[in-house]
Amino acid sequence: NKNTLNFYLFLRIKEPIMPNELYLGSISDQAKGLKAYFNEIQNLLENINIENVIALREILHRCWCTQNTVFLLGNGGSEANATHLANDLLYGLGKNSGGVGLKAISLSANCSVLSAIANDDGYEYIFSKQLKTLAKPGDVLLVFSGSGNSENIITCIKTAKKMGLQTAGFLGFDGGKAKKFLDVCVHSKTYNMQASEDIQIILGHAICRDLCIVKN
Repeated sequence: NKNTLNFYLFLRIKEPIMPNELYLGSISDQAKGLKAYFNEIQNLLENINIENVIALREILHRCWCTQNTVFLLGNGGSEANATHLANDLLYGLGKNSGGVGLKAISLSANCSVLSAIANDDGYEYIFSKQLKTLAKPGDVLLVFSGSGNSENIITCIKTAKKMGLQTAGFLGFDGGKAKKFLDVCVHSKTYNMQASEDIQIILGHAICRDLCIVKN
């Protein structure tokens, strides 16, 4: 029929586009955007308050030595980073130090629990309700947030402080509401969400590497 014919004609309009045809200019011109992003990341790292990074490392080291638990959380890409670092702290530290890893739980990882709490009580409680059940005084809450303003994160920080947990976080933008509530804040002042999330994982890996050295 006519619709089928038009569909097949549409498929034959163009030959496949090769990747290098999507851009104009020389390789040097095409690389400018990539290099600008690399420079942005480098500048953010150079301007991080290193004392706060060390303070966070010491909190995690103490948590490891006392066999307490660190709870990690975030939303979106920050959630992926939180779950990634939970793996590195739980499994990676143990493997690379020749001992036992740090007890680490991602509060973002159990979709059944997340959806149940969100459905019954509200999305702002998806982390704090878990924390009330799982955490105890002496544990650590580590948040990952670009804006620092997500209500589910603010609610969880307040809950953690009431329960006697130490609180720390990786924040971007201007730090948002979370900045004033955290005991230790590693802040990268950028409104580029991708850059903010890259800083989270780079510093997280750097801290994991340092923890292995200190433990050994």
